[in-house]
Amino acid sequence: ARSESSMKRRTFLKLSSLSSILSFLPFGSSSCGKGYELRKLKNSPLPEERSVNFGFEDVSNPHYDWKAMSQRLSNVNATAASICVGRIEWVCFDWEGHPDTQASINGADWVQDAIDALRPLTINLTIDTLVPNTIHKNPELAGVDPGGERSDKFASVTAIRDGAVGDGIVELAKTISHRYNPDSISLTELMFDNYTFGEDDLASYKKFSGESDWPRKDGEINTRDPKLGEWRSEALQHLLDRIKGVMPSNVALDMDVRAPWNDPGADRAMSGHDYDLLLTEASRIAVWNYNGMEPSVQPDYSEKLAESFNRRFGDNRYVLSTGLWAEDEANTISADDMALNLRYSAKGGASAVSVTPASRMSDEHWKMLESAWKG
Repeated sequence: ARSESSMKRRTFLKLSSLSSILSFLPFGSSSCGKGYELRKLKNSPLPEERSVNFGFEDVSNPHYDWKAMSQRLSNVNATAASICVGRIEWVCFDWEGHPDTQASINGADWVQDAIDALRPLTINLTIDTLVPNTIHKNPELAGVDPGGERSDKFASVTAIRDGAVGDGIVELAKTISHRYNPDSISLTELMFDNYTFGEDDLASYKKFSGESDWPRKDGEINTRDPKLGEWRSEALQHLLDRIKGVMPSNVALDMDVRAPWNDPGADRAMSGHDYDLLLTEASRIAVWNYNGMEPSVQPDYSEKLAESFNRRFGDNRYVLSTGLWAEDEANTISADDMALNLRYSAKGGASAVSVTPASRMSDEHWKMLESAWKG
């Protein structure tokens, strides 16, 4: 009996030691680790604004069950919804003066259908600013890279700041803000990569900078010169100012921006996203917290982002948007990772959070969203 008792005690001690070791394993090292991490974060504050974003793939579906979705949003304790109305090339309603852009059937207004079903949630209407069809028809509007290659979807700085593309975005923003009276409008995909070096953009850069040529290093265009970021950001600030001038004063203007992955206190000025400058015109910036696409970034970075943005801008000038795309964009992050992003965002003090896009959410994602937003 004594031998059996000693063996039981040794077994207990081994199990206790193993439990202690497991408790120090890095969070996320297994599904069990993520579960522990989620339980640890269960008492995180509940953000005041909790939104789900619906892409054009949802809004343009004439058979979409918005009534059922309204109930689902209620079940997860959502307070807001973002609805993509389309691009200046195609929209989900009959846009007067633009008959070739209507994606709906027989004059149907799919935007209004969604709004009617989802009220009284706070409603944001999103404009996708990419213009591949426009560029195909008008290649002179395309941005050009340093090697002279034209983009097939990004317009030049000049076309966006005061040109045809910017004019279309301003007109669409004016139309939907007056037609639907949403709580806010947001602009997405409005950013610059390296397609900003055409002749039209050189003239724009010279005017902005007072220089006689592009910034250069060893004879080549210095594509990392900070002056380029200042110029690109000023162009987007100017466009935001134009949009604000045609919208009702009771409709807020938000803008999607890339997240600063290397430093939560930085911005993305080279994309045209100098946050301070954009916030002189925009009501808020919606930060693409799509860390599933960044293999070196873990969900707890969401907490650092929220803390940094609170210090810099206060808790009402930004939204932390959890994207469901994985590193391979064909895949989707797990429901656990989505919940971790949301809970770390809340722990860091984010008062407004969102999940995008609804079309990637499985039943498990909805289940975890309910858990995250109901405490």
